[in-house]
Formats: sequence, structure tokens, C-alpha cells
Amino acid sequence: MSLEQLRLQVDAIDEKLVQLLSQRAQLSLEILRQKQELNRPVYDPQREQAVLQQIVRANPGPLPDQSLQDIFRLIIQSCRNLQQIQKG
Repeated sequence: MSLEQLRLQVDAIDEKLVQLLSQRAQLSLEILRQKQELNRPVYDPQREQAVLQQIVRANPGPLPDQSLQDIFRLIIQSCRNLQQIQKG
């Protein structure tokens, strides 16, 4: 496979990642609505830790667990920031 073909595949995956991240963010706003109805705080450290542990269990490699955890911490923080903005 040529370099250009590989890059096209990476571009396609990047577009899918953007779509999935947008879906995740949308779900985080729905979660915010549920939390507000239940009078629960936006930040749930136990849930965040559970998500990070799940990511490690699901990791087939080659990215190291720590790298995936770092990526997901940023995703989680971005969604939490979105929730805070929406909350006002």
C-alpha cells in the first residue's frame, strides 16, 4: 500500500473519530440533563476511574495503556467542560 493510500485511510479514521467524539459529547449533554433531574454533581470521580479502567481492559495495543488513558482523560475533561458550559 502506498503512503498516499495509508494517509487516506488515516483521514477516513480521523473523520470517524470526530463523528464518534461528537456523539459522545451529545450523550454527555443528555447525561447532564439526567444528573440535573437527579440533583447529582457533574463530576463523578468514581465513574471517571471506571471508564479509564474499562479503556485499559479494551486496549488491544499497540498504543500503551497510559497513552490511551491520557487521551481519554482529555476527552472526559472536554465533555465535562461542555456540561459545565451548558449548566451555566
